[in-house]
Amino acid sequence: MRMQPGIASLRPVAPAPRDASPALDAGAWFEAPTPFGPLRLCAFIGTPVRHAADAALALFRCEALLDPLQAWSALPLDWRWLAAPGQRLSAATHGCARWQRRRDGSVGSPEAMCLVSAPWPLLRSMAPPPVELAAILRWQLLPVVLSASHFRLEEDELALVEPGGAIVLPDSLQAPWRGRLRGAAETPLAGLGASVTLDSPTAARLVRGHAGGVAGSSEGRDPRVACEVRLAMPHPLPADRLTGWLDEEALPLAGAQASLWCSPDPREPALCLAEGRLMPWGDGWALAVETLRRFGGRAAS
Repeated sequence: MRMQPGIASLRPVAPAPRDASPALDAGAWFEAPTPFGPLRLCAFIGTPVRHAADAALALFRCEALLDPLQAWSALPLDWRWLAAPGQRLSAATHGCARWQRRRDGSVGSPEAMCLVSAPWPLLRSMAPPPVELAAILRWQLLPVVLSASHFRLEEDELALVEPGGAIVLPDSLQAPWRGRLRGAAETPLAGLGASVTLDSPTAARLVRGHAGGVAGSSEGRDPRVACEVRLAMPHPLPADRLTGWLDEEALPLAGAQASLWCSPDPREPALCLAEGRLMPWGDGWALAVETLRRFGGRAAS
């Protein structure tokens, strides 16, 4: 383990997660480069970090985490102290976990505490953490999206969407029906997520591995609108549920409630076009439209 002093470049990021300790903001910030982007660490030891010697002490007190973290990643993590205060990285790009160690197992102030922020591609490229490491990490809770189907529609087809109508989910006609789970802040209609098997709209289970990007998402000249049907998730989930490490874990769903999201411009966030419930449709399922939302600044109907 090595540490190099340096200066951090600051960028605006998303607000801090609610379940992280505000005291971590007063800690020592470190960064280690990886092939997938920076791995960030904030170490808090209960005293101000005034200079490099204090930072080195903070890092030393976290060795009980750093050694297994490096072994798990199989990367030569070269930690560099960020002399300027750092900011927590956005949940759109990084998954966060908290670790703390106490002197004697008591419930008092911890001897050392860390917040680790790792790029999603790095987390999804690694095997599940060893049992000993997994037991000492507390993952940040995140709002999530469960994507049940992707497809493309012509604009005139979208104009026909109305309450009482139905939209067939092409993915539900495949066996097994697979969806993907990702953070709500991640890119909506592209990228990766944890693989989910859908026995029905009310029975979703995580399966080991990750689901690939949207089929045809690289076809930038396709004039059709990229669409996605999302199942309603009533509660946030720990970040490790989005990595593809877990297998056969049931996900909490809000019944068969679902919504249709569209992305007419891939450079802009997706927009919710319609809401409703999933219903059986032949050998698959369809979204029974109940409510229309505004789309592109005008009524969707």
